[in-house]
Amino acid sequence: MKIFWNLLGKRRPEFLLLLALSSLASATEALLHPLMLKWIFDEGVIAQDFQQFLFLSLGYLALGFVLVGLFYLLSLWRKALSNRVILDLEGQLLQQSLLLDWKAFQREGPGSFVSRIHRDTLEGFAPALNLVLSVVQQALAALVFIAVLFYLSWQAALALLLIAPPLVWVAQHIGKRVRKATSEEREREARFVQVLTQTLSAFRILRTLVPLQPPTLATNRQALGAYLDSTYKNHQLLTLQQTWNDLFMNLANTLSLIVGGYFVLIRELSFGGFLAFVNAFWRAVGNIFSILNTVPEFHRYAEILERIEALASLTPTPYARPSSVARVQNARLSYDGKAVLDISRFEVRPGERLLLQGPNGSGKTSLLHILSGYMAPDQGEVALPERVASLTAPVELPPLPVKELIPDPAIREALGLEEVRDQDGETLSSGQKQKAAIGALLFQEADLYILDEPLANLDDQSKEKVMELILEQTAGKTLVVVLHGEEEFHSRFDRTVNMVEMQGSALRYLGQ
Repeated sequence: MKIFWNLLGKRRPEFLLLLALSSLASATEALLHPLMLKWIFDEGVIAQDFQQFLFLSLGYLALGFVLVGLFYLLSLWRKALSNRVILDLEGQLLQQSLLLDWKAFQREGPGSFVSRIHRDTLEGFAPALNLVLSVVQQALAALVFIAVLFYLSWQAALALLLIAPPLVWVAQHIGKRVRKATSEEREREARFVQVLTQTLSAFRILRTLVPLQPPTLATNRQALGAYLDSTYKNHQLLTLQQTWNDLFMNLANTLSLIVGGYFVLIRELSFGGFLAFVNAFWRAVGNIFSILNTVPEFHRYAEILERIEALASLTPTPYARPSSVARVQNARLSYDGKAVLDISRFEVRPGERLLLQGPNGSGKTSLLHILSGYMAPDQGEVALPERVASLTAPVELPPLPVKELIPDPAIREALGLEEVRDQDGETLSSGQKQKAAIGALLFQEADLYILDEPLANLDDQSKEKVMELILEQTAGKTLVVVLHGEEEFHSRFDRTVNMVEMQGSALRYLGQ
């Protein structure tokens, strides 16, 4: 409950107001419904007073209409509040995800974060909000029903106490098992989403390399099968809980008729009181059963809420101290326990244009990630300027039109993108995507600009224009560029660092 309360954030006052009004409406209905039923029969039917019967019946009908309309409005309010909270929470989770260390993000994969940001919120927090509101309403209504029962016949009301204890024990026992099963289910779902996303991303290679399709489909089937097995286990536990409750519900219904009928026979209860007693008893037991049925659900949603809170509460630790000089010193970097980079000292002076070279696998991209400020080395010291703008391969654009990616018309015009300014980045050709990414980078005001193979996917004519634009827009600022070939542009840089040649001195690449 504490996690749920924390995740509500600024929507807490609205939630409390909705909770209070919903509970008041449920309590009013629980109080008046059985009592008016008693009055209609005792004061109208049994007393044979048609006028009183008609008056009470119309009042009963009017009350029903008012309450139905009120519950309709409260239901709309509940949905609107749920949507507002989801909008806030998913935005917060997405923002937190973008602050993660790149290595941690890569380890879980985008598919996992899609599940944690959207699926967990939609299938965990939203139902939990509805569940909390419903349980509080049902609990208050059950208390009012029980109070009505004691008002009608305190002896008969004591029968309720015989039913609740075993139900509570069963609900708690199954609930703990559901919570454990839910954790496994969410992890397997995230794994399947990641496998499916990776498969669809490999569309082109799978269409042409047909022999890869059967094992890929088998991998997807295996991941989906594991997820579905966990959903079956959860369903089995929830169905067991429901079956147990149905058995006790039948017992409660029979018990209410026997006990109520007995007190009518010994003239301790009027006929109208009997109808009101059976109605209140049945609805009180129904509410109690509904509440107990939610215990496994609470455990299920609690597990999902813990996953949401874990992401929402992540606090990234800055690993670079501010400096006008970009410097990496005595730093080591590894993936899955395997060292890939060991940097004794690497430095780029303010305003310097540096060309970084080296074969594939020599650690260029890893070094750029560290300099970009979103991947911490395992150890060592990093100093970076306050503002860093980075573009590393492969290019992935956010879901924005070109005119929002590059607000400056002059840059769009220089890159030949003015005619496609209204198009979304995903609809562009590979060359246009590359230009759009470069334009977005150059529009940003930064002290250090980093570009990883910016001329990839460009024709020779475009390469010259793009390189001129890069040098023009970054004049006076620190610039680090990786080029794959393109020797004609090397002379335009102040200094060239070759990662292989520098091993053992300023920078050495392990495994070379």
